Amino acid sequence: ILVILILKEKENAMVTKELNKPNYKNVEIFLQENLVFNITHHVLVPKHSLLSEEEEKQLNFNKNELPRILKTDPVAKYYGMKNGDLVKITRTSETAGEYIMYRCCL
Repeated sequence: ILVILILKEKENAMVTKELNKPNYKNVEIFLQENLVFNITHHVLVPKHSLLSEEEEKQLNFNKNELPRILKTDPVAKYYGMKNGDLVKITRTSETAGEYIMYRCCL
């Protein structure tokens, strides 16, 4: 079960201590101010898509060799990425057209 916790202000030490207990393994924390607009619709944020296990198997490279995306990154939090997840990022460029890069979540 994934629990999404929305806070008005940054979590304090008591909340952090409570959430570090084994009962709370799948908790995502968002600040209310960060949920005012959908960041995936922003013009400067490229298209991100999580890869399925089948798609990961088709790729011929090691996860450890990929650039990283932190699970605290706003887009990673939006998609609920966990350690080891692979994400495909599709960017557009005036000179190169469309190009794809991959990142591994930490």
